[in-house]
Amino acid sequence: MSWLDRFFVNAITDLATVIVAVPPLRAVLTDVLTLSMDPATSTDPGTMPPADKIFLDSLHAAAGTAIPDSDSTIVIGDGAWRRVAAGSQTNNRTTTLGTTGAAAGTWMLIERLDVSAFTRALVNGGGGGGTLITLPGYGISSALFQFDGTNWALRDFSTFVPLSTGTPSSVGATSVVGTGITAARDDHAHEHGTQTLFGHIAQISTTLDYTELTGLGAGVTSFSNNIGGTQASRFLLAVYIKPEFAFTDGAAGVYDLDVGVTGGEGVLASNLLMSAGVDTSNPIAGNGVSHFLGHPLTTAQYKLRLQSTVDLNTSTNGYVAVKLIYYYV
Repeated sequence: MSWLDRFFVNAITDLATVIVAVPPLRAVLTDVLTLSMDPATSTDPGTMPPADKIFLDSLHAAAGTAIPDSDSTIVIGDGAWRRVAAGSQTNNRTTTLGTTGAAAGTWMLIERLDVSAFTRALVNGGGGGGTLITLPGYGISSALFQFDGTNWALRDFSTFVPLSTGTPSSVGATSVVGTGITAARDDHAHEHGTQTLFGHIAQISTTLDYTELTGLGAGVTSFSNNIGGTQASRFLLAVYIKPEFAFTDGAAGVYDLDVGVTGGEGVLASNLLMSAGVDTSNPIAGNGVSHFLGHPLTTAQYKLRLQSTVDLNTSTNGYVAVKLIYYYV
């Protein structure tokens, strides 16, 4: 046998030895799969603690047993996602989070869909006891809890307040918390209703017709008519003077009007033309020295005074209405 033949024989023999030494491929894969399926612990990177997996599985499942309309204890075995159903609560209630079946790290989510006025206190059923949070009335809310092996603790809380698209609410006269379950943006509008300006508004008034002048004697050129009196703490809003017909007598007399009080006949209006040329289509504003908004009225008798350049008893037409509009608180 040549040296070349001996080389090939030895090489084939060595290769067979190597192949025999390698374990079957199935055994290799079995070992690998067995290692990859070893149970993970909460300290291993990229793994999930059992309590977290239970909680997530519960959230993906349907909600657990509804929380009853009574003071009661709930446990994790009935679901980690629990609800107070809409329209189900008829009084203030206390719900205790029991520890049965709860492992350290266990989570529980409680949602309140009921928007009645009643509250629901959520109480720790562990050794430490105590109210964890009270879900308020008039709104949808939720709370998230975690068990540490002994006690439940509040981890998160939220309320859902939708924006209102209904009729604007009325503005109240006192400050109250309210019972609405919707909110509004900062540029919202309110319904103010019919408002009473400055408190209460009232008026005193009178009229003067030319027929009241016909009985006056010859030579009388001034006539006064009482408007009425006011009480203290009354304040002027407006003087309303409305000529309906110009005063005339056939002799081209000039008539003018004053409005005020005795001794101050023109304090609210003075020398207002009431004869030919007067505008009878619109009220005339007062022009007296005290004719301004908020002018304090007194308890004196207010009156109007008509004056003429001719005898008043010669009047054949003319009519004027006068009002003092005032407010008080």
